[in-house]
Amino acid sequence: MKQTLKRIVAAVLAAALLAALGACGQETAKPEPKTLKPKIETVRLSSITLPLAHNDGLNPYTAKSTVNQQLVPLLFDGLYRLDETFEPQPLVAEFGAVNGKTVTVTLNAAARFSDGSTVTADDVVYSFHRAKNSAHYSARLSNITSATAAGGEVTFALSTVDPYVLACLTFPIVKQNTAGKENDLPVGSGRYYPEGKLPNTVLKASEDSLLDTASITEVHLYEVTETDGMPYGLEIGNYDFWLDDLSGGEYHRVNSGVSVVDTTNLVYLAFNGDKNILTEATVRKAISILLNREELVSAGFQGHAVPSALPFPAKWKPMEKIKSSVSLSGDQAKALNMLKAAGYTKINSYGYRCSSSKSLSVNLTVCKSNAFKLACARAIKAQLEKINFHVRIIELGYKDYENAIKKGNFEMYLGEIKLTANMNLSSFFNPSGTANAAMRTESGALCRTEYNKLRAGELSVSDFCAAFDKKTPFVPLCFRTEVAMFSRSIGGTVSATPSDGFYSIQAWSKN
Repeated sequence: MKQTLKRIVAAVLAAALLAALGACGQETAKPEPKTLKPKIETVRLSSITLPLAHNDGLNPYTAKSTVNQQLVPLLFDGLYRLDETFEPQPLVAEFGAVNGKTVTVTLNAAARFSDGSTVTADDVVYSFHRAKNSAHYSARLSNITSATAAGGEVTFALSTVDPYVLACLTFPIVKQNTAGKENDLPVGSGRYYPEGKLPNTVLKASEDSLLDTASITEVHLYEVTETDGMPYGLEIGNYDFWLDDLSGGEYHRVNSGVSVVDTTNLVYLAFNGDKNILTEATVRKAISILLNREELVSAGFQGHAVPSALPFPAKWKPMEKIKSSVSLSGDQAKALNMLKAAGYTKINSYGYRCSSSKSLSVNLTVCKSNAFKLACARAIKAQLEKINFHVRIIELGYKDYENAIKKGNFEMYLGEIKLTANMNLSSFFNPSGTANAAMRTESGALCRTEYNKLRAGELSVSDFCAAFDKKTPFVPLCFRTEVAMFSRSIGGTVSATPSDGFYSIQAWSKN
């Protein structure tokens, strides 16, 4: 009887178990949504944190801090954006045509502001005027005198012909009448839009963006002051990304991912034509030939520069096949033979190389507050003195250095200038240019004709570089680089451009 009862109970339990298993089978008949939903949700909520400067806004035309200006490309698109070869790629623009002093840009009909409204030609003109009158964008727009809207086109007028002007049309575009005041947070058409008031704003990925934001759909902001030591804030995890322009002349190593960013920051050696030996093309050329630029970059800039003997970045697309006759590693023997052929065959009682009437001795003025430049000047001195070319370094504070250059109170100086995206060298060749004090007499006209022809589209970049190589109006040394630092929790390809630290954000992932 007990055995029979046990069998009955076992049968009942088995039946119940089968029923339960059958019920479970029905519950898992639609497993995919439950399995996939967490994955989708994880991607949707992927976020990063970026620094936001205390007491500064996100109005692109009035933001003063480097920190907040770095956020601008996330919120506001330009007509064009520069790629990694400094070439303009259409964004809000669909097409642009340069015809003499007139530039006509047709707008991309798909361009939308974050509020869903279409980006119009009137919005572009409104933005142009604010950008042209701003400290941050005025230099690149200095050659553009006006902008007019007509239908889906904007026409820009230039003061002088510029075949590379499209590269300057990267100014941020905002919706009309949303950027009138300094503290305004304008409506943009960028990859993200702001939600909430500063400093508690969260940047949300825009569904109408012309650029893909991939998995990074939220950007949180962490308030800082620019004296906080930005790299260290990254290292301790306050934020995930920081683009260090290294303009202060120091590099702080931190435990983070690092990506090198090429720039148009030209470091050069300039000559004052009032110094008689520097009016000699042979002397200027010999200096250029002798200098080991690779060593200058290593010793002077801790490797944070790209050596160059020509005044344009090697990565600029028109420079793709152009090489200088000057070796980047220097050629001491060639330089010495050139000077001897010019009559500098003797060594005087001071140990200076000289001719029958002149000695190779020159002052080199440098800004002592920049450690990179000071180290570079000392390396230049050491290299030149190997052939008995005497150099006395004049170290000045920033204000005194700036005044000395403006007034022409120097013989040689070590300088740096940020070329605008159209690779404008007017500062060197125009009489009113900030660097033209270096060329007061004969050397002031060196390559000026060729440069004017280049700007007018009458001379190729290759032919201009050949003339520059021969006449050596000044000596390019290198183009400084910047450093993009990022949290090791960020995966994917992290690359940046000087105008957009988040150039490759569509390829980022957050681990």
